[in-house]
Amino acid sequence: MISRGEYIVIHELYAKGYSIRKISRTLKIDRKTITRRLREASYKVQTRATTKKDILAPYKSYILEFIKKSNYRIPYPVILEDIKTHGYKGSRATLQHFLTSEYKKLNLVNDPVIRFETAPGEQMQVDWTTIRYGRDPIYAFVATLGYSRYSFVYFVNNMEADTLIQCHERAFLYFNEVTKTILYDNCSARC
Repeated sequence: MISRGEYIVIHELYAKGYSIRKISRTLKIDRKTITRRLREASYKVQTRATTKKDILAPYKSYILEFIKKSNYRIPYPVILEDIKTHGYKGSRATLQHFLTSEYKKLNLVNDPVIRFETAPGEQMQVDWTTIRYGRDPIYAFVATLGYSRYSFVYFVNNMEADTLIQCHERAFLYFNEVTKTILYDNCSARC
């Protein structure tokens, strides 16, 4: 779709002897569009047909019934997995857009935040994260005390068992204590 101004410029340039290809390069408009507009005697507003099929339509009543059973927001992935078992082939974004508008209409209570409390010296949480990928990767070992939420971060170039043990030793020295339990996250087979 082009504006009225672009329509006039196309006709003016063509009248001055510009080729369709040169007009296309100058205005950065497809040659087919220029050719089509040159055939028109006057500017006509072009509208796009919106006959896009609503892929979520067969599932909307089921979803509404599903979310009305709870006083809390149900996470998008939970609903997505559920309707996929019923044959939904659409995207997560389509579902998310629909649910966002529906949740605004419903008067739902925000999810309660429940903090998991531990006693001092009880638990340390350990996580690996990748800072840089590629030939020379950089990983970060992150240890956080469960009670105080103090954190220790140590950067390494591998996630091997020896490195993991060294990172634990450094964390214990940094915190000046050894916790009773360690909770691992994002360690897969390495921990």
